[in-house]
Amino acid sequence: MDSIDVRPIGPDEIAATALVVARGMADNPHHLRDFGTTPDPRAALCENFYLTVLPLILGRGVVLGAYRDGTIIGGLGAMVPGKCHPWLGAQLRLAVNFLAVLGLGPALRTIKWLKARETCDPREPHWHLGPVAVDPAWQGQGVGSALMRDFCNRIAGASAGTPVFLETESLKNVRFYERFGFSTIGEPTVVGVPTWIMMRREIAEPKDG
Repeated sequence: MDSIDVRPIGPDEIAATALVVARGMADNPHHLRDFGTTPDPRAALCENFYLTVLPLILGRGVVLGAYRDGTIIGGLGAMVPGKCHPWLGAQLRLAVNFLAVLGLGPALRTIKWLKARETCDPREPHWHLGPVAVDPAWQGQGVGSALMRDFCNRIAGASAGTPVFLETESLKNVRFYERFGFSTIGEPTVVGVPTWIMMRREIAEPKDG
């Protein structure tokens, strides 16, 4: 396939990145639960969710975009160690923004889910990885792997030995992250959704397959 360019996005690329990430994440179990099963309304709420969340991640870490011919087709976000839990003021602003863009029911369900997932975070300093998403038209073509390779390369020098933590609700994703050295450290049910908690403590090159 044609080469994929991976680079950090800027603030002016938040909207395009949010749209692509929302497309890639719309069928995640927690989005189905919180935003409903009707595709078009769920897609709109997913986009609004990531329009709200990605600026927070960008301010506390890095958001990478995968591009082909200048068009973004995938995105990855990660918050630096010590920055994955906003201070109370930022949490309140985030909750207000959710109410504004999601509506009461979806916002309350989303906030409940986010607070429940916080209890899964390790106590030690860590990178918090997610979302990682690829436009459905480009899934299975190496875009996600390109994003992960770039992310691992970026943190290899400055953060050697600092663990990377993530949560996923897909067994298929578990197999994908295992290629990059992640191991499952827990399998809780978070607000009714089976979830795999994964961590990687050392930089690892992806395995074939």
